[in-house]
Amino acid sequence: MVAASLFLLAWTASGPEVRALSFVAYPPLVPEPKSLAPADVTSNPRAHDYRTVIGGSNAQPVNFAGYLTVMRIDCGTSCAFLVLVDRRDGHVHLFKVVSNSCGGQPDGRN
Repeated sequence: MVAASLFLLAWTASGPEVRALSFVAYPPLVPEPKSLAPADVTSNPRAHDYRTVIGGSNAQPVNFAGYLTVMRIDCGTSCAFLVLVDRRDGHVHLFKVVSNSCGGQPDGRN
């Protein structure tokens, strides 16, 4: 039974119908805001340190979930911040990718 399932899975995954996944196939359920709020670097205490780069998101379009502008800020080798700017109100969310090479500890504490 398991062998037959694996064969069926491999056979269907290798057919000509297989396409690369694309966000275009999954449109957002939330409509894009009519006016895009600029990034508010005062909305997040860490955002002020990266205000120039985050301010560059104001020129970028909404690119995720219908209302977010997503960008990445590199802060060294194997280190980056994922930045989400809510274009409805400008709120900035920062998520640090912690690694030993950017001063973080393996347990995620700085």
